Amino acid sequence: VGEDINSVFEGYIQFRPSGIRVKRPDEVLPTLVAMVHTPIIGSKKRYITPREASRLQSFPEDFKFDSVGKDIYRLLGNAVNVEVILNVFRDFVAFLERKTDNVNKKN
Repeated sequence: VGEDINSVFEGYIQFRPSGIRVKRPDEVLPTLVAMVHTPIIGSKKRYITPREASRLQSFPEDFKFDSVGKDIYRLLGNAVNVEVILNVFRDFVAFLERKTDNVNKKN
């Protein structure tokens, strides 16, 4: 973050094998990864909760976890964002419908 903040506790903190990453509080949280580099909200001096991590992946609020502990963060880090999957699926269906319409027009 350079000189934009006075303390790491003013940003989002993430411990990584290459060192500590700090992002400005006006930026998005660091990426969730399967290696359990759980982001810390510096101003609150706490890790993000599993529910907050699931929100980053667009899981519904009523989603129930079978797993407990740090395994949840690994699983969410491996997950593909729900909204991304939904949008790709919708685009794929629209593509198939256009292809079907084109085939029907040729016949």
